[in-house]
Amino acid sequence: MVKDYKELRRRYNIPVIVILLILALPFLYAVQVTQSKRIATICFLIYLLIELILVIIKDTLLIKKLNSLIYKDINLDLMASYILNQKRKSIKTIKARVQVATIFYFYRIGDFGSIEAVVDELKKNQKFTDAEQVKLNEILLNANLFSRPDLKEDEFEELLSDYLADVEPLKMAYRARYDILVKKEPNDAVLKEVTNNKFSQLESMYLKAVNESLKGNRNKAMELFRTIAKEDEGLYLVRMAQTYLDSENSGEKSVSFDARQEEVTLKLLRMKLIEVKQAKSGKSTKGLAFFKGWKFALLLIPPFLLYAMVLVVVEVIKKIGSFVLSKSEIGERFLYSEIHIEKN
Repeated sequence: MVKDYKELRRRYNIPVIVILLILALPFLYAVQVTQSKRIATICFLIYLLIELILVIIKDTLLIKKLNSLIYKDINLDLMASYILNQKRKSIKTIKARVQVATIFYFYRIGDFGSIEAVVDELKKNQKFTDAEQVKLNEILLNANLFSRPDLKEDEFEELLSDYLADVEPLKMAYRARYDILVKKEPNDAVLKEVTNNKFSQLESMYLKAVNESLKGNRNKAMELFRTIAKEDEGLYLVRMAQTYLDSENSGEKSVSFDARQEEVTLKLLRMKLIEVKQAKSGKSTKGLAFFKGWKFALLLIPPFLLYAMVLVVVEVIKKIGSFVLSKSEIGERFLYSEIHIEKN
C-alpha cells in the first residue's frame, strides 16, 4: 500500500514524461527535415496541446486514485503525507481539498477538538452542495458524541436541529448513537445504518460492538472489537476497541480509558502534519528555488532542448563546411595566381 503522496504522484508523472518524450520524436524529425520556422511553430503548438491533455488526464486519474485510497479505504499515512505536501498550495481548489482531508484526518485519529476550526475556515472559502453540507455536519455531530460523554440531551437535540434540520432518517440514527455513546443504553436502531466506505463500516461495527456490550452480549461484542483492533492503531476507533479488549482481559467491569496516553498518541499523529525544516547547509539553494513550482514548464525542455541542440549542431557543421570550402577556394585561387605569374 502506498503511504507517501510523492511516491503516488511519481507513479503517474513518470509515464506521462516518457510518453511526451516519445511523442516529441516525430515532431523533431518533421522540423529537422523541413527546416521551416512555420512547421516548427505548428509542431510546438500541437505538442503543447498534447501535453496539456495528458497533464489533465494524469491529474484526474491521480485525484481519483488518491480519493479512493484515503476516503473509501483507510490510509492515514497517505492522508497525512498528502496534507503535508499540499497544504502550502495557494490554488483555491487544492486548498479546499487539503482542508477536507484535514477534517477527515482529525476525525479519524480522534482529534475532535481541532475539527470545528478547520470546518469554519473551509466554509469561508468554499460553497457546498446540500449533500456535502450534511456530511460535514455529520462529522461535527459525531465529534460531539465521541468527545463529550457528559453531553446533555437538550444540548444534543439542539445540535441535531442545527446540523440535521430536515433529515429525519439520519436524526433517528444519531439519537441511537447518543443512547449508545452518551447515555450508555442499548439501541438497535444503529444496526439499520447504511455505510459506503471502509471507515464508515468500521464505525458502524464499533457502535454495534458497544451496543452488544451494553446488552450484555460480551462474547459477540469482543469478537467485533477484535476485528476492529486489527486495523491501524492510529484510528481512534481502533484504540477504543483495544481499550474494551484490555478491560475484558483484566476482568474489569468498567472500561478505563488512559487519557494521558491518548494525549501523547494524538500529539504524535498531529506531528505527521508538521513540516520538519532541514538544517541550513552552506550551499545556496536560490537557483533551485527559482525552478520550484515550474515542473509543468520543465516538461517542455527535453524535446525542444534536443531540437535546439540538433539545429545548433547542423548550423555548426554548415559553418565548418563553408569555412573549409572558402579556404580551399582561396588556396586554389592563390595557386592559380602563382602559376599564372610564373608563366608570365
